[in-house]
Amino acid sequence: MKHLIIYAHPNPDSFNHAILEATIEQLTALGAVVNVRDLYKLNFNPVLSLEDFRSKETGVVLPDVKVEQDFINEADKITFISPIWWGLFPAMLKGYFDRVFTKDFAYAMIDHNYTGLLGEKKFGMFNTLDATKEDMIRTGMSVAFNHIINDGIFGFCNSPLCFHRIFYAINSVGDQERLQMLSEVKKEVEKFVLDPTYCPFFG
Repeated sequence: MKHLIIYAHPNPDSFNHAILEATIEQLTALGAVVNVRDLYKLNFNPVLSLEDFRSKETGVVLPDVKVEQDFINEADKITFISPIWWGLFPAMLKGYFDRVFTKDFAYAMIDHNYTGLLGEKKFGMFNTLDATKEDMIRTGMSVAFNHIINDGIFGFCNSPLCFHRIFYAINSVGDQERLQMLSEVKKEVEKFVLDPTYCPFFG
């Protein structure tokens, strides 16, 4: 099984990086072939430019975008790891979706209707957040965030997230709580890899 990780955090000492390491460790233990796209380390260009728009018009995919699309095409399952800043992804990951999840790759217009093209791919996501879960629910941010990610991105591409795990109040918890979170990461990854019923919307 080929597993792709899309990772977006600039700090190698962050808890996001600990999640990355735990994910790689568990995937490797389960026998998966793992590729990691560390967007900051790769210096991925997240800016959707005029050149990107012209690429869509001509159908000629830009070389750096083609590399990322090839990684997705070759993977069986894909896990995203990033923080949530100001209610959404870092600009680096938002730009990845802008530039890589393009028309005729992630979706198409067929008979005047949008159709998702990633229905054979299985996606999962880990996020960290400074706010508490209670605050996110009270302000309505949880509902908004889930709609944007699950419906607006992955659902639109015909591949709803198999799991979406958010770790809250990450800067307030202690070492033991973080160790427990990393244990939960490994359990989530194991289910994602081994349990065929973990994505119930796939036949």
